[in-house]
Amino acid sequence: MKKLLVVLVALLFATGAFAQDAAKKGAEFKYSVAAQAFGVSGSQGDLEYDYQHIRVRPMFSVSNENVSAVVRLEIDQDYGMTAPAPTNNQLDGADKGTDNKVAEVKWAYVQVKDVLIPNLTLTTGLKDYYYPLIVDNDFALTSASYDFGMGSVTLGYIKVDEYSVDEQDAAGNDVNTDVQSYVADVTVKAGNITARPAYFYTKDESSAYRVSNYALNVAGDFGMVNVEATGAYLTLATEADDFTAYAYDLGVNVKPVEGLTIGLFTSYNSGTTATDMDTVGFNATMDGLLGAPDGRLFLLEANSVDGNGGHQDYYDETQSEYGYAVYGINAEYVIGKVALFAQYGYMVSAEDNTAGDSAIGSEIDGKISLEVAPATSLFVEIGYLMAGDDTFYADNATQYAWGLTTKI
Repeated sequence: MKKLLVVLVALLFATGAFAQDAAKKGAEFKYSVAAQAFGVSGSQGDLEYDYQHIRVRPMFSVSNENVSAVVRLEIDQDYGMTAPAPTNNQLDGADKGTDNKVAEVKWAYVQVKDVLIPNLTLTTGLKDYYYPLIVDNDFALTSASYDFGMGSVTLGYIKVDEYSVDEQDAAGNDVNTDVQSYVADVTVKAGNITARPAYFYTKDESSAYRVSNYALNVAGDFGMVNVEATGAYLTLATEADDFTAYAYDLGVNVKPVEGLTIGLFTSYNSGTTATDMDTVGFNATMDGLLGAPDGRLFLLEANSVDGNGGHQDYYDETQSEYGYAVYGINAEYVIGKVALFAQYGYMVSAEDNTAGDSAIGSEIDGKISLEVAPATSLFVEIGYLMAGDDTFYADNATQYAWGLTTKI
């Protein structure tokens, strides 16, 4: 750990010295930090849990003319460590003295603009990728994007798994078992409307499966009313059979007066049943491949602060083999430095479970945030799950979270 600290300190000094040297040479140096520290306490029937967590993400970039290099680190730790080894929901966190090797590389990529022709940008390295319903994760990727004025087109290559550098052995046998994804992502802007059609193709080179995902995201900003809708259709081909799945999401936000936003939303992810093998769980498949985004509800869709670096695996229904549909309403009111948020959602499974039940439950969420410095807030949030059919949850559940978030 001491060696790691020496390396990090040396890196900080080196980046500081490099920033000064870069400024002299005309290069631009930028840095920022995003951080959050929070505690979580919850209960469901006889189950009770409580823990604390911190996550800090420093980021810096150096650019010169049309070339930039970006690095983003992450240091995250649970408060306290379980000995001798964590099991189930026990924590593997900070021990006495906090001598833990916890510095991770989230992003490390190089981006070059105007490659060969104007408006063509090449990006390669470790970077994030986001598309509604489909993917929200960090990858080793290479992409080429062309800006054509009223929009852009991006072609991307994501290396999901590199099991071995060997693709063929000395005897001529195919030993390639890599998993990789190819992306075609187009954005078109026309007035107040933005349309984003996309195609994702994921291939297991061992011939275990091929996954095609066709998606369309449309967003409209009409002043007082904002609308965003996404639809996606998935086909999964294996050596034994073919499967299909689909999902959609719709959100409408209305701002009737200054500071107040009222939203209506619905989401659907198809599932699979023992009698209908023509469908497979959409969200479970995409999360297993690329890492599907979370939804809106704090507990049932893992959108609590607890879902970002925490241990929220008690109530998350987004990976269920039965799929799910959710219908809800939320509202946020910002007055001065205080933000008030409330939300209600009702969730059912897309397919009945083995007991023939589908009512998962209802959820009420609330959050209060107080800005104590620029881009820095203290917050308290609560999620309350009212159980539906007891084959999903036998008891209601309550979870509290509190903490600090900042961006510097």
